[in-house]
Amino acid sequence: MTDQTIRILVVDDRAANRRALIDTLECLDVEVVEVESGNDALKVILHTAFSVILLDVNMPGMDGFETAELIASHQLEYVVPTIFLTANDHPENTSKWHSSGAVDYIVKPFDPNSLIAKVRVFIQLYKQQQKVKKALSDAVALRERSELLIETAGQGLIVIDNDVNITFVNRMACTLLRSYKQNLMGSSIMPFVHDVSSSEWCNSPISRALSERENVTVDDTLFINEQGDTFPVEYTIAVIMVEGTASGAVLLFQDITERKQASDKMAHFAQYDQLTGVYNRRMFITMLEESICHAKRFKSEIALHFIDLDRFKEVNDTLGHDAGDRLLKDAVLRINGVVRDVDIVARLGGDEFGIIQRVDDSSGFSSASMAQRIIDVFGEGFDLGSQTMYVGCSIGIAQYPTHADSAGSLVKAADTAMYNVKESGRNGYRFFNDNLQLELDKQMLMITHLKSALKNAEFELYYQPQVDAPTNRILGVEALMRWNNPELGVVGPDIFIPLAEKTGLINSIGKWCLKVAALQAVEWNVDLDRKIPVSVNISVHQLMTEEFIVAAEEILSETKLPPALLILEITESALMQDPEYCIVQLNKLYALGVCTSVDDFGAGFSSLNYLGVMPASCLKIDKSFVSNIHRFGKNQKVVKSIIGLANSIDLNVMVEGVETKDEFEFFVAAGCEHFQGYYFSKPLTASGITDIINIGEVYPHSHIGDNSQKGKLCSTNDTNSIEGLDPIDGLNPIDELDLTCVQRQNSYGADGLRG
Repeated sequence: MTDQTIRILVVDDRAANRRALIDTLECLDVEVVEVESGNDALKVILHTAFSVILLDVNMPGMDGFETAELIASHQLEYVVPTIFLTANDHPENTSKWHSSGAVDYIVKPFDPNSLIAKVRVFIQLYKQQQKVKKALSDAVALRERSELLIETAGQGLIVIDNDVNITFVNRMACTLLRSYKQNLMGSSIMPFVHDVSSSEWCNSPISRALSERENVTVDDTLFINEQGDTFPVEYTIAVIMVEGTASGAVLLFQDITERKQASDKMAHFAQYDQLTGVYNRRMFITMLEESICHAKRFKSEIALHFIDLDRFKEVNDTLGHDAGDRLLKDAVLRINGVVRDVDIVARLGGDEFGIIQRVDDSSGFSSASMAQRIIDVFGEGFDLGSQTMYVGCSIGIAQYPTHADSAGSLVKAADTAMYNVKESGRNGYRFFNDNLQLELDKQMLMITHLKSALKNAEFELYYQPQVDAPTNRILGVEALMRWNNPELGVVGPDIFIPLAEKTGLINSIGKWCLKVAALQAVEWNVDLDRKIPVSVNISVHQLMTEEFIVAAEEILSETKLPPALLILEITESALMQDPEYCIVQLNKLYALGVCTSVDDFGAGFSSLNYLGVMPASCLKIDKSFVSNIHRFGKNQKVVKSIIGLANSIDLNVMVEGVETKDEFEFFVAAGCEHFQGYYFSKPLTASGITDIINIGEVYPHSHIGDNSQKGKLCSTNDTNSIEGLDPIDGLNPIDELDLTCVQRQNSYGADGLRG
């Protein structure tokens, strides 16, 4: 490997991504160095020169932004240009990319030609820089022959004879050794070299260079100044040859204190969270593995606490990120005030923290008592300057060796227990147990099957008619997903959609659902005089990506479905996760001509402030109000208020989940005309709903046996309805599993392609 080698550094945590980049760069005459983390990148940059860095943004532990900032702040000789690789080119991220030190970014999946073109530019810049550097190096070599220029050199220069006595020193050497020239001239160099005694001198690099007549470079050692203080240096010793005989040597050295401090600082950043000062996630896992080894050796126990702050997002949204950072710092102070010196605290990311506790029952400080003390100290308000906020915490606890025997499985167990607390009301703690393990195993099994469900064509759409009550005519249909797995049976979307969101499969599954529904709608509307729209539920995870807008436009173009015949439904609570950005995305869909509807209205957070600016055409009253309409008088008042509100801002009202005649009659009396539910029809297969659409009318259960309706299709007699389904989703026994560890929303209704 020579100094002329052109090197490119590829930083990505996924091996497949690194291989794709290496294959793309193969056409260039370069050496590609690949690493899988920001920490590894920092280590290799200290010792290797690169012409360009290709840096993935989204990596576990130290992400791309943090890595780029550290690289930019600690490069001493040449600032290596950094190109970000990202799957998210949202405009808001552009300033963040550039402020992190990057010169450009490329969106994944990347265009190979574009990548090569950009890299070539920086390779040429690097080559020019190397030419300039070489020219400067040659100039320095010439200047070393002149005593005047040597005297003003930036490095310490000492000339010694064969007896290692000093015959010449320049001004910088005197400065570094804190001595005067007259004191150094004629003295031995040995006292200035640390940890080398006169008896060991023959083995020193300087003695070896003189005896073997070879130039020697030492990257990191210590010199001693005249006051007896040590300082780190690197030096090169070059033998002076006169007519084939060694007549001494020239020693060039420089103080590398700043470089070592920068290296130490980067090592610190690689281990500690910069905001709170406690260990980061990467170091925490290392400490957890070491703690398990220690516990295994001494047959002791450790407890892993996973802590997640409650309502932290509300602090960021209402008071800003500075207040959120202040809260996180205060949270660490409170946690440190509870734990013992032998316990290990780390920030795992965002508002999540971890504690490794050495369990000692004899001390009276049990895992439960630690968790309760943390909950108690979090019960006090956080002073955030302009406001005092009350933020609780949810804690999951898993113990070695009772619950798991490895770091990875212990983390999963504690994480599962913590989210079980979240689902059970928050602000508490819970130990992992066998039931949670069973749920975790079932979750893993389901995820495994879900990853191949699209490939194996296991998804199917059912359709439920939406009816205009005064005329019994069909207004439209709602597409409802079912997953029919050979091993699991029929699985409802309230189970598999949260898993799809968690694993990142929601976009591909949602795109499939949208395309199939659009194709079916086109088929229905070919010969109909009155067009029938199709409603499709979308997850907030889909809506929050720009790719979804592009996918919706492509599907409309490909299927030739008129945009007005597509209604996208999103739940109220999902919209409220980030209402401003959701409205921006809904307006983009509105610009395409697509209609939108607010689903499960009244069941989530209040969105009244946003209804006036939200491009929605319909509110769907949540079925929880419908099923309890005669049990609770307040529900009746709330429903009437919702209907009045919708009418006042010209929004249609759809009542979903209507199952009985009493429910139907109440809402008719309240002024509703549009209905959906088992009272009119169960969800049907495409062929079953096609028969209803062709007739154009559907009658409620009360019309069964009414001879006046002979020839009209009554949905309850339809043989294509789903056999064995109950009024909710009617799934197989897998529905009865308590998979609360999967469902991190308040309910499935928070997001998704529901039934």
